[in-house]
Amino acid sequence: MTKPRKAEGRVSTKGAPGPLVSACIIAGNSEDCIGRCLTSLGQLADEINVHLAGSRDGTERIARRFGARITRSEWRKDFAYHRNRSLAMATGRFQLVIDTDESVEDTDKAETRRRLRSAGVPDLLMVREKLTFPNGHTMTMLAPRLLRASRNMRYVYPIHEHLDVIDEPAALSNITICHHGYATEESVTRKEERNLAIAQSMGEHPHGLHSVARSAMALAMWDLAVSAARKLVEMKKGHEPPVQDVTRVETCAIGAACAISAEDLDTASWFVEKGREVDPTAPDILLVAVQAAGIRYLAEAERHNLTSPGAFIRPTVFVHNLARARQGLSLLRGQPGSDSPGTKEA
Repeated sequence: MTKPRKAEGRVSTKGAPGPLVSACIIAGNSEDCIGRCLTSLGQLADEINVHLAGSRDGTERIARRFGARITRSEWRKDFAYHRNRSLAMATGRFQLVIDTDESVEDTDKAETRRRLRSAGVPDLLMVREKLTFPNGHTMTMLAPRLLRASRNMRYVYPIHEHLDVIDEPAALSNITICHHGYATEESVTRKEERNLAIAQSMGEHPHGLHSVARSAMALAMWDLAVSAARKLVEMKKGHEPPVQDVTRVETCAIGAACAISAEDLDTASWFVEKGREVDPTAPDILLVAVQAAGIRYLAEAERHNLTSPGAFIRPTVFVHNLARARQGLSLLRGQPGSDSPGTKEA
């Protein structure tokens, strides 16, 4: 067996009881971005494990330049399968799950390693995942990316895969991972079309329907999103496999948002009520409820003669400035042109 070359920027583990951090990566045709990813792992990962899933370009050549250990398979349209193949390669105490279109940034790597060596570290650690979208919009979320290898955690579901753990104690690491894969309209469309096809292959499995609704929403396929969301929400308690409450509420929010975009307020209200039955304080449900109410408000305000005292109760109290109302609704819906008048970028 050929001994892997020393990775560029890898930390020395001389005298240590085996590797501490194993980076676990799945890669397709990723020659345009894998170099950035692997460079960012310097001084953090003791070993780099890359599972090539149907790759045909120069990805393997670049990965080997960084000393990566390589396995291969054909692309099976199943992210959980390929991700588990990468985890199986790891020999370190912790597995760092990262994709080729991501990079580790804003992280004190020496401090990360010190914490991982300390006693009492949980088996699952979260990282801050910063996503960049078209037009420079960003969103930061927490994602479980550092796993204790001895726990043998594995991923489930072919798309939007997640770990097969429930109520697992976790802590927040100091790692920030930047996801660059959604930075352009073209990349978003390409990924969501791929995700939609995989999700549809799952039939009427709850996770599949949820994933169809997510991708259809991203692709502005409102009717498809609403249809998939309704099928999931109408699944009864006791359905096998079970529908988790968090999935049901999130699907209600997706269904309501897409119904609003399709100008079907009655269906949007149905999703809102179904979501409230599960969690009446869910922020996303409250948001789509306000959006639907705002649209109804504008419709009624425009239909009435606003100068007539009989148009609304106490018209001297409720000032119906439609321009302001439209602007506020646009802001709530995240639409362009919703900045306040006169506001300038600093």
